[in-house]
Amino acid sequence: MAKIVQIRRGTAQQHEGFEGKEGEITVDLTDKTIRVHDGILPVDANNATGIPLSRADMDNVSKAVGLPQLKLSSVGDPTSGQILQADGAGNILFVDPAVVDVSGSGIGGDLSGTIGNAQIVANAVGTTEIADLSVNNNKIAENTIQESKLTDNSISVAKIQDNAITTAKIANLAINEVKIADNSITTPKILDANVTTAKLADASVTDIKLAVDSVVTNKIIDAGVTDVKIQSMSASKLTGSLPAISGASLTQLPYDMAFAAGYDADLVVEDLAVGTYGVVVMGRSGIFDGEVGTIETPSANASVICDIEINGSSIYDTAPRFNIGSSTLIGGTLGTNSFSSGDNITFKITQIGSGTIGSGVRFLLKCRV
Repeated sequence: MAKIVQIRRGTAQQHEGFEGKEGEITVDLTDKTIRVHDGILPVDANNATGIPLSRADMDNVSKAVGLPQLKLSSVGDPTSGQILQADGAGNILFVDPAVVDVSGSGIGGDLSGTIGNAQIVANAVGTTEIADLSVNNNKIAENTIQESKLTDNSISVAKIQDNAITTAKIANLAINEVKIADNSITTPKILDANVTTAKLADASVTDIKLAVDSVVTNKIIDAGVTDVKIQSMSASKLTGSLPAISGASLTQLPYDMAFAAGYDADLVVEDLAVGTYGVVVMGRSGIFDGEVGTIETPSANASVICDIEINGSSIYDTAPRFNIGSSTLIGGTLGTNSFSSGDNITFKITQIGSGTIGSGVRFLLKCRV
């Protein structure tokens, strides 16, 4: 019958403090592995004795790999920052990073070429790869920004250079009235014969806008020249037979009246006296138009004052007079301007001088009917 051989065994905890003989083999029931002993107790009695062998599934092997586990071609401990490199002969060695030549190694993704000469592949940099506000003026090639890249209303006045908008950039019929400043269209900007009748406001052409001798006969409508528009007319301008002229049709005719004071019956000069020197009954209606007069001997010490009354009341607010020592008549200020047929007109001297009284007054009252 078969024989069963069992070797010494125990849990990992039971192996703690167990002093196996050199070369002795025990079974670790916890880690399910073999321990080979060297006859030495561990310094820490809490550690299991013996050296555990690795299982086929390596489940009992620590993930930490130290220098003793590596087959190194160099002697001594590595320095800080060194990296591992295979030499192609089955050895692993620590080297400085600069010693590792990866310049010829290929790369992929958005890069092409080698590590030593990496290039960004075409169309690899998209919107998400560009940071906000990172593209400045120097990064934009000339003439590369197209109309489709500009948002509506994005170009402000400050972005347009002075004198930069030429005629070709302005659309036909694009400039309306509100875009033209007042008084900004000068004569050279208007084509000859382009101001039509419709463009002139009613009553906007004044006499100073008409050149001398520019209004010809065919520009005057028939019967358009009225009496008040005629300053003078020569006989050569009259044609045909003139109709009989009726006095009743005439207006503004002179109707002057003359008076005298300071003369005797033989028209010899004598001193003036305060009193009435003439009365006239008006045969027509009309207006007073002023007065003229002379005095042969001016008065002293007081003015000679003349007056005209209509139906007993003075027509003057200020009566005409000859000032002291003057033969010039100072005209009066009319308070009544008109008269009617049948009105009584009276000429009076209302004040005379003293010492030298004054004599020989001729007075003409100007009227029109």
